Order: sequence, then C-alpha cells, then structure tokens
Amino acid sequence: GGGGGGGGGGGPDIQQEEVTDEHRSVMLQIEQKDQQLDGLVDQVGQGVMELGQLARGLNEELVKQNIMLEGLEERIDNTSNNVENLNAKMKKTLSEMGRSADKCMMDFICLVILLGILAVVYNMFIKK
Repeated sequence: GGGGGGGGGGGPDIQQEEVTDEHRSVMLQIEQKDQQLDGLVDQVGQGVMELGQLARGLNEELVKQNIMLEGLEERIDNTSNNVENLNAKMKKTLSEMGRSADKCMMDFICLVILLGILAVVYNMFIKK
C-alpha cells in the first residue's frame, strides 16, 4: 500500500508541469500588459512635462502682460487726472468770462444776421 503512494506522487508532477506552463503563459501576458502600461505611463509623463512647459510659458506671458497693464493703468490714471485738471481750468475760465458757450454762439449768430441785413441794405442803396 505504501508503494502506491509513491506512484501517486509521479502523477501530480505531470500536472505540476502543465500548471507551470499555464503560469508561464499568464506571466508572459502579465509582462506584456505591464510593458504596455509602462509605455502609457511614459506617454502620460511626457504629456505632463509638455503641459508643465506650456504652463510656464503662459505664466511668463501673463507676467509680461501684467506689467504692461500696470503701465497702461498708470497712464490712464495720469490722463484722467490731466482731463480733470483741464476741465477745472476751462470751467474756471468760462466762469471768469461770465458767459457760457451757448451765449457766445448766440452772439455769433446775431452778428451774422446783422451782417446779412447790412449787406442787403447796402445792396439796395448802392445799386440804385
């Protein structure tokens, strides 16, 4: 009865070899998938590096534009102050004159009408 046990040990060795072949096949597939994943990870890493470079480039451009905008803001403030000063001077000058622009325009229109009437009267008397 004991010898039968030894013979039984030979049977599982054949089965062990078949399982080992299956394991090798599975391990080979796992290695191939692992290599594919490594390739994908490398591609993702490359993409992240490119995005990082783009982000740094955008940051540099934004810094430049921010400097330009600060300069523009300063020029706008200066121009606004100049316009306010000019408006104040004009208002002061008009108040010193005591006449508004509308009154000056009315005087000009009256002067033109008066010259027109004088021209008509002059033509009436000179042509006679």
